[in-house]
Amino acid sequence: MAKTTAETSPFSGFARLGEFVALDFETTGLNPKEDTIIEVGAVRYRAGQEVERFSTLVNPERKLSLEIAQLTGIQPEELKSAPNLTSVANKLYAFLGNSPIMAHNADFERKFLQSIFGEDYLPKMMDSCHLLAYVYPFAPTLSLEYFIRQFGIRDHEHHRGLQDALDMVEVVRHLDVALNEASFAEPCAIIEHYFEKTEVWGWKPLFVGRFPENEAVYNGDLPALRNFRSQFAEEERPALEARLSTAPMRLSESEFFKSEYKQYQLRDSQQKLAQKAAQILNDGGVYVAEAGTGTGKTLAYLTATLASLSTTNESPVVVSTHTKALQNQFLEQELPRLQRLFKVPELKAVVLKGMNNYACLKKIREIMPLFDGYMYADNEKELYSAAFLTRWMLATNEGEIEELPRPLHEFPVIQAVARDARADYRDCNRHECNFFEQCLFFRKQWEAASAHILAVNHSLLLTYPKSYPEFDRLVVDEADEIVQESIEAFSDTAAHSTMFDFHRFMSGSDGVLEKVAGEVRLVARAASQSPQTATKKRTSWDDIAVGDMQLMLERFSQSLARLNMVMGLIRGEEFFVIQATLEDQRISPTSRQQIIAETENLRIICTDIINSGEKFLKAALGLISSVEEVPSVKELQSRLKDAASIHETLKMFLEQDTDKAALYLRIDRNDWAFVATPYNIGERFAEAILKPRYAAVFTSATISNTRDMSDFLRGIGTHTLEHQTSTSRFKSPFDYKKHSKIVFLKNFVPNNHFDFARLSAEFILNAAETLGGRTLVLFTSKERQRKVHDILFPMLREQGMELISHGITQSSQHKCVEQFKFSKKAVLMGARGLWKGVDIPGDDLQCLVLEKMPYAVPNPFTKGLQELLVKQYQDDALERGETPDLKRCSQMAWNDVDKPLMFQAFRQMFGRLIRTETDKGIMFVLDSQLQGSTLSPRHKQLLELLPDVPYGLATPEQALRELSFLR
Repeated sequence: MAKTTAETSPFSGFARLGEFVALDFETTGLNPKEDTIIEVGAVRYRAGQEVERFSTLVNPERKLSLEIAQLTGIQPEELKSAPNLTSVANKLYAFLGNSPIMAHNADFERKFLQSIFGEDYLPKMMDSCHLLAYVYPFAPTLSLEYFIRQFGIRDHEHHRGLQDALDMVEVVRHLDVALNEASFAEPCAIIEHYFEKTEVWGWKPLFVGRFPENEAVYNGDLPALRNFRSQFAEEERPALEARLSTAPMRLSESEFFKSEYKQYQLRDSQQKLAQKAAQILNDGGVYVAEAGTGTGKTLAYLTATLASLSTTNESPVVVSTHTKALQNQFLEQELPRLQRLFKVPELKAVVLKGMNNYACLKKIREIMPLFDGYMYADNEKELYSAAFLTRWMLATNEGEIEELPRPLHEFPVIQAVARDARADYRDCNRHECNFFEQCLFFRKQWEAASAHILAVNHSLLLTYPKSYPEFDRLVVDEADEIVQESIEAFSDTAAHSTMFDFHRFMSGSDGVLEKVAGEVRLVARAASQSPQTATKKRTSWDDIAVGDMQLMLERFSQSLARLNMVMGLIRGEEFFVIQATLEDQRISPTSRQQIIAETENLRIICTDIINSGEKFLKAALGLISSVEEVPSVKELQSRLKDAASIHETLKMFLEQDTDKAALYLRIDRNDWAFVATPYNIGERFAEAILKPRYAAVFTSATISNTRDMSDFLRGIGTHTLEHQTSTSRFKSPFDYKKHSKIVFLKNFVPNNHFDFARLSAEFILNAAETLGGRTLVLFTSKERQRKVHDILFPMLREQGMELISHGITQSSQHKCVEQFKFSKKAVLMGARGLWKGVDIPGDDLQCLVLEKMPYAVPNPFTKGLQELLVKQYQDDALERGETPDLKRCSQMAWNDVDKPLMFQAFRQMFGRLIRTETDKGIMFVLDSQLQGSTLSPRHKQLLELLPDVPYGLATPEQALRELSFLR
């Protein structure tokens, strides 16, 4: 987004908005039925000029929460002398009058206004959220703060009534100037088209008449979308010059790289990693490289990729990452730099995602209210929806449903698009579709066919569709996450949502069955009247009746509903995900019996549906010449495959063959599923990912949990491969011995002690006071995070410091980190979401506090795998003629399964502390479960995997004195 200044412009629509009141409330919470207003800020504008203001604090006559006090800066003592809402209401009503009300996320203000003045109070609202979403449909957020920063107005949002109202108007002024850019001619034309006959949308004056010479930019014809097939389908992958084969070796030329990397330094480990990766990508095999923080692994594997692409151009190289942040880093920063450095503008990279991520234009066209009846109706929401979706479809590069801004989901049409317009291979007619040439999903496929690098996430890599471009070389970054992703990807799952959707798509008058039956009858009737086909033997129309199958689907739905009730009882009020086998104590004997009975019932019904469906398909195909005549037949075939998959998972769950897979229920707040996770994940990974490939490179800062990387290698199944696997470990170039320290607290109360939260809060407070904030606290439990938060918040506030708590004061991890960096004195707290991928370099972060050692949380898969290994170790002992030692066998199994997970988590946590070579930091482990003055063998083994970091044991008082090390 281009930054602008609110100066006089060739065309200004702001003054044409007429009279309005900019309004902002600060409240005790988000629910107008339970919460109340604590501050009102309102400003009247007329013809673009401020006329008058109304601003006051409001006594809520209740306790103000710590979070709201922290967010707004309003203190409870300020509100005690403020007027109450009753005395403010009449003055506010008089000030607002009949003027339109402008607000950011206006539905929030409207609901609070109605809580004061009654449900019949229906003022005309102008939501700046809707305006910004239309003009900038791909903004990462629609928050007022984001646009305040983007337009250069200020670097933060005040969260105070009057100032936020003024800032909102200032954002609109800047947007008014920005709209004069030629690139906005089409969006303006779209608004003129949809709102031509009505004035219901208050923002219309900003767009109308701005580009009078471009009246025909948009004519209302949706199929006139860009033709992506003609744009991309014929492109060939450009050959890269042979000179790029030396790209990894050029890492030794610091002056060459400094033109793009100002802080570039020669690093022997980076050069070795790049050269070895290039060799593997050229000669074949598997290479696993652990590269410590600061090695520069991204640049290393990208130069290796360049070298490989210069050697052969037959297929692209796939680069897989776990986080979107890293994907964006190498696509938006590293690749453009390399293109400029090596003078290869033709180098092309494309991000690929699963088909279900992309919007289906055909489905959107069916949902959008584009017929003439709506063109003259004063229905603001539907007109805006049509305008916004048209704007989005003509502008999107990615075409992903997730691009649609969430605040717009209040619009029924956009909500329907977000819910129902995902592309799906089961109902995709491809070449038969009227939108095939403009398809957002196939655009990616056509574009990817000529790309040198395909960027995917681990999840897509593990389920890579056959229709996507073939590849034989693979680079996996953040490889430490790939094994856990494999466990999810290779599990057989029958989820309630999947089974519910299967029933919804199949049954009813608009379901697949009726669709196929109706279309087949039409084709067959036309064919029977043709002399060429009249003598052809055809199946009776009676054979494609759907009544019996509809009854089966109804039985399926009823059984699923009964099962859903049982799962709801097990879930109860539990917030976290429940993973439980049938023998779990959380499942009562009665519930267990009901689950088994209904699961068996579902399995039997699935069998009946599959058998009847196959007969139905056979009869339908007997009435038509080819499947292409009735595209919906393909959808039915796909839906029956879904039924077969559901049947197989239910069958596995009922058989309870626990020697091959972990069989359990997974229940969360929104869904539940039967899950069968095979124990041979490594073999599955090798079979699906490695064996079909010529070369694969894996890299991360925390791959190994042992000196020889055996845990990771077993997890990706390299022992099943014929070609060679090589490994390397490159230490971080940072001076950890000089710049970091780890202190384990001894004799600290355990985390289940009643006083743990208070003592932890006091320790964090003392550390933060010494450092002036600059502290990150990581938790293994959300519940303990909440307890510590509630105690620590007022303590820090009293000392003039801020507490930013992920999931409590702020839901966005990115916003938490940015707020922490911006704040002068702050403590940042969070659980698993902050363990990895958080980058806070420099003095902003100097202290890391771990609430406890990150022991792996037991789950049915790890428990089942350990039990299997215990049996194996016992059998091995018997074969050697020894008496099995159960305790020793259990310890060995724990070492193989849970210990690697704990070690990896600890290393990821420590990795947040030192991000550059000049960073200094100290790490405290509160609940280290250490008594006395020596480390346990487990702790010592863990520390051996870290860089050369000094460590020690100390009481809380001694530990705090160690902070002097940072001065």
